[in-house]
Amino acid sequence: MKQELLNGLNRMAVAGAVFATFGLFAAVCMLPSWAGNIGYASVAEPSLPTKPSDGDLPVHTIEKGTKSGIKTPERLSIKEDGEWRTLWRRHRTGSLRSDAAPSVDFDHCMVLAAFQGEGTTNAGMVNIDRVKVLTDKVMVFVNESDTDTPSGGNDKSTSSSFHIVKVGKSTLPVVFN
Repeated sequence: MKQELLNGLNRMAVAGAVFATFGLFAAVCMLPSWAGNIGYASVAEPSLPTKPSDGDLPVHTIEKGTKSGIKTPERLSIKEDGEWRTLWRRHRTGSLRSDAAPSVDFDHCMVLAAFQGEGTTNAGMVNIDRVKVLTDKVMVFVNESDTDTPSGGNDKSTSSSFHIVKVGKSTLPVVFN
């Protein structure tokens, strides 16, 4: 009985440490854009972080839509501020909105981006569904769907769907499915 009690307490301590680690990540990485550097413009963030399951990183959408200056299919992981600003400028090329890149704390977070590209056969929405940490890599699950267009139609000539998210930083290689 005494050993069972000790085992139960050890499991609770491990669970508490995991929760504390996630809580620190949420406090640092999931801050809204306006809480970062004052020099950055804030962007309305359309979703709350997804609820992670075992091994999943919480995913926080920075921006998602159907018009991007990036016209080729691309999957990117960004771990430095200079790369982020360059990507944001490319993404905003040709846009009426030329705001500065939203603030990202690259000491604790990284940016993942999926761009459908223009003129592809799939005119739906690209979506980063899930980010899972494996023993040797971070796996990013991207979904492209015909049926998830905001207008409900298949406007193949003008769609250049994209999804840009931030997640907790990892030193592991990032692989998109």
